[in-house]
Amino acid sequence: MFGFGLWTMEGYVLCFEKKLSATDVTRNMEIPKWALHLPPGNEIMYVLDPNGETTWQFICSTRNSGRRSMLYQWMSFAEKKKLMPDDILRFYRSTNGDGYLMELERHSIRLFGVTIQIS
Repeated sequence: MFGFGLWTMEGYVLCFEKKLSATDVTRNMEIPKWALHLPPGNEIMYVLDPNGETTWQFICSTRNSGRRSMLYQWMSFAEKKKLMPDDILRFYRSTNGDGYLMELERHSIRLFGVTIQIS
């Protein structure tokens, strides 16, 4: 299903992948400069969350400096999903252009040969 070499998932194309910072999980998430396939202005984006049960509404806002951030329901999403620094977020756009999808990889450590998810 995944084609990481091509940065696509069936029916979706990767907009960006980001290792979350403390600021990303406690304030607004800064979008990487190289992010692709995002709306140019302050449009509402409908984003399916990782469990596929909830659609969130995010706004990709551009600041005067040219930097972009996720706003609107981003903080509610971060709190509900208990995002932590070093979690990895992958953000995809559907190839038919009707929405977005997120994939979340939790930060983990390997201890005595066992992988432990940090949450």
